[in-house]
Formats: sequence, structure tokens, C-alpha cells
Amino acid sequence: MKSIDFQRMNSTVFRFLFILAFFLLSITPALSQQSRDTSLLTLYSKPSYYNVVTDWKGDVYAGTTDGVYQMDGPTPVKVRDWKGYLRIDAQGRIALDSSGVRFHKQSAMSHLLPFPDEKKNEYHAGRDSYFYITAGGRMHVYEVRPYGFTYRNHSIRTISKNFVGTYSGIYYRNRLMPPPFPNFTDGYIREYNGKVFICKYGLDVFEMQLMKNDSIDIRKLTLGKGDSLPPCWDIRYLDRFGQYLICSGNKLVLLDSNLKNNRVIFTGQGTDEVVLLSEYPTDLSVSFSQGNQLYSYNAVSGTVSLLTKTDEKILDGHTRPQGELLLTSEAFLEIRDNFSIERKAEEIEKAHTLCPIGEMEFIISTDAGLFHYNLQNNRLSTLIPDVEFNRRALHLEGRKLYAGSINGLYVLDLDELDNIIAFQKRIAQPEPSDRSSWVIALLLAMVAGLVVAVFRYRTSVRHMKQAIEESKEPEAKARITREEIEAFIRDNLSTSSLKTITTHFNTNTSMVYRILEPEKPGDLIQKVRHQKVKSLRSEGKTAREIASLTGLSETYVRKIWKS
Repeated sequence: MKSIDFQRMNSTVFRFLFILAFFLLSITPALSQQSRDTSLLTLYSKPSYYNVVTDWKGDVYAGTTDGVYQMDGPTPVKVRDWKGYLRIDAQGRIALDSSGVRFHKQSAMSHLLPFPDEKKNEYHAGRDSYFYITAGGRMHVYEVRPYGFTYRNHSIRTISKNFVGTYSGIYYRNRLMPPPFPNFTDGYIREYNGKVFICKYGLDVFEMQLMKNDSIDIRKLTLGKGDSLPPCWDIRYLDRFGQYLICSGNKLVLLDSNLKNNRVIFTGQGTDEVVLLSEYPTDLSVSFSQGNQLYSYNAVSGTVSLLTKTDEKILDGHTRPQGELLLTSEAFLEIRDNFSIERKAEEIEKAHTLCPIGEMEFIISTDAGLFHYNLQNNRLSTLIPDVEFNRRALHLEGRKLYAGSINGLYVLDLDELDNIIAFQKRIAQPEPSDRSSWVIALLLAMVAGLVVAVFRYRTSVRHMKQAIEESKEPEAKARITREEIEAFIRDNLSTSSLKTITTHFNTNTSMVYRILEPEKPGDLIQKVRHQKVKSLRSEGKTAREIASLTGLSETYVRKIWKS
């Protein structure tokens, strides 16, 4: 009988809490809704909003069914009883617009609104800190983020002074380059001595001055007796010696200034790639890693020596006069001159790329965000959270930092880093506005009363359910194997994504990453698609037939053929 009473009371409480939550959300600001380079701060639905304009003084006004409202930061304040659309008159002041909706049609900012693919009219205006959009009778207030964002919906693989390499092509000053430029790059693009080096399956090079011409001759460098270089990830110019160092698979290759003569100076054990560490201004020696081992190449004697080993794989690093700083798969390590290891920043989850911006300051990109690390006070600060950044996609040009993600290119001004850090802290722990604080306090008191009333009933049941679920979850997720995920991808070539995988197997993103390590889900999907398309092509199938059999588009199939 008690169980039945509890279930009825519990059901009633949940329904009431749901109503309270809905009411709370409908009258208070909806914070931290990220929309590209802005945050949706709040939304107003009453009164009904017609349009929004900016006068010559820079003040923002909204026309509504209740009168004219002036935007004071995120808050609308009624200033006049005029009802209708607004315009700016010849003196730069607001006035009613009798022509109404016919002369108020905009759509440039529809991508920031919910359901961006749905055709709609919107009206927008902005200031330094806030951006306003009216659409569908509602006022959307966005807080402008203190950094730039471009190349939307492109996976940025690398950045140099003049080029941006993406998974869908190479861009020169925002212009997509046609063939003979490769259709993607997965390694660095470097610019040295008037030459541009593109690291991909091999190493492509051309003269920068040819960008002024209609035709560009791109040369593919070879290794040894004319064999093409294996996958190249990076190249470094040693100015004092007029030589280049190339990371080619598990090899380190020395190339002369004429790009003709080369020799392998290091071959590592296993298949782990060679990684060049960023250097303190000197090129007498160069530090590099392979797997979990740290080496030094002495450019004077031409010898390679082993410096030390770490417990985890070294993904990136930086050489300083005091020793090396290494970014591994588990931590940020400082290597002293005597090669003793002092751990500095533990558990930087899924970190992979390190960029020094000063003697004691570094930018670290990860699969879960972009971070600033201060070595002097051992402080790790969030710059951009919850965004997957690509490896090798950090570039410093003057005081501008470029960080490539799977969805676009972020541009940060180093002079604004303190403001960016403060901004992220503020939106991570928002404070309620004065206008709604009393409502929140009242609702919290009501909720607290309800929680106390049912506490004795809920506690034991909740703990029992939690224990049962926790005991089942690891067992259920442990049954998922890599082979099952690959089979699912093969059966759903055209629709496979990280989201469909987690939904199908009733698991979460972190579990999928752990099962597929070291490969990423997106890379595995691409690999399976490539394998299937190439297999069907070897059977003599046409692009149209392959598209019909796999559900992929003909354009995508032909793109795989060319890769």
C-alpha cells in the first residue's frame, strides 16, 4: 500500500515540478545557448515584436504591439507608446513606418535562429556586446563572443600565413583553390623562403609568387630513387644550415635547400609518426618525438640521440632553454635539463596540439575545447569549451591565434585572452538578473518544500534504482565491440554519424571514442565509405551504380575516387 501511495505522490510531484520548470524557463533568460560566435542570452515573446533598428547615436530600439522599447543591454525598456514598425528618419532618429512589413525584410542572420533552414523574415541590429534579432514576434538577444569565427561548416585541418587547409579543399585568402591543388590536406601547410609546402599523402611544393598567375606548377617531392614520400605531417626549415627537416611517417628526413638531395637521418620503431617540437629561437639542435620517446637532432654533428622516455605517447611539445615541455595523451609534462619529469597539469582530456604564445604561456587544443595554460602559476583556463578542435590546426600570426575545429576556424586576439577567459567563466556560472531573482527565489522555496515532503519516500527508491542502473550500464556497454560498430557503418553508409552510432547502441560519445581508440568515429566512417566505394569500383561499377547501392551521392563517390 505504501508503494502505491509513493508512486502516486511521486507522479504528482514530477508533474508539478515539470510545470514549475516550464514556467521558470518561460520568464527567465535562457543562458549559454551557443550559436556559432554568439550566445543566445534571452528571448522575449511579450509584447509581440515587429522589428529592431539602430539610430545614429548607436541606440537600439524595437517596434512592438505595446509601444517602442529601447534595448538597455539585454533588457527592453519602454520609452514611447507608438505601436508598429520603426524606421530611422533623415535626422537619424526613430519614427513610425507606415509602410509596415513590405520594407522590412532581412534574412542574413536566419542561421542564428532556431530551425535555420526554415524560410523566415528577420530584422537585426547590434552593438559591441549584444546583438538583437526579431523574428516571428519574438526578440532574441545574443551576447557577442569576444572572438571571431569563419569558414563555417568546414573541418579545418591546418593554417598558415596565407592558406587554410580543410577536409574539403585548400583556401588562399578565403578563395577555394582549384586543381592542381589537392582537394584536402591532413598535415601542416608551411611557408618558407617564398615556397609553400603542403603536407598530405606526400609533400607538394610550389613557388608563392606563382599565386599571381592563372596556372600553378605544383611539384611532388620524392624520396631516394624517385619514390614518392610516404604520408608527410610536417616540415621545418633550419635557417643557419639552409636545410629542411621532414616528418615522413616514422622517419625524419633531411632535405637540401634546392629540394633535390635528401637522406633519412632517423627511422623509429613501430608505426608512430615523428613529431617536431616547436623550438626556442635556435636551430643548432631540434627536438622531436616518436611514440613515447624524446630525441634530439644535432644539426652541427648530424647525429640523433635519445633524451628520455615517458609513460604515454608524446603528441606535441615545445623546447625551452630550461628543458622540454611535452603534451602527452594523459598530461602536460615538464622535462628539466637533467631529464627528470615534473607533472604540471594533469588530466587534460583528449589534448593533442600545443602552441607557445610566450615564454610561460601556451595554447592547448583538445577534442573537448581550447585552453590557455600558464606555466608560471600552473593554471589551466578555458577559452572555448565543448568544441572538437583538429590536431595540427593551431597557428600564431602576430597577435592573432587561429584555431581550427571540425566546424570552422576560430580567430582569437591574444590581447583579449583575459576577456575571453572572464567571459567563459561568467557564462559557465551565470547569475540571475535582478528582474527575475525574486521569482527564482519563490520557485526554489516551493520546490524545496516539495522535496522535503517526499524525501523519505524518494531517497530509498532513488538509491535502489541508481544502483541497479549502474550495475547494468557497464555490462551493457562492454558488449559493444569495434566490429559491431563497423558493421553498423557498412549497413548505413549514407547516414552513419557519431549520433546515429550512439543512438543505435544506446551508449554515449565517450564510450564510442574509447571503443574505437586511437581512431576517431568520423575517421572510421570515412575509411569504411572509402573502402566500400573502392571495392565496388574494382568490380567495374559506375559512379551511378555505386551511389545507388550505397545511398551516397554521385558527387561524393567521385570525390572518393579522386582522393
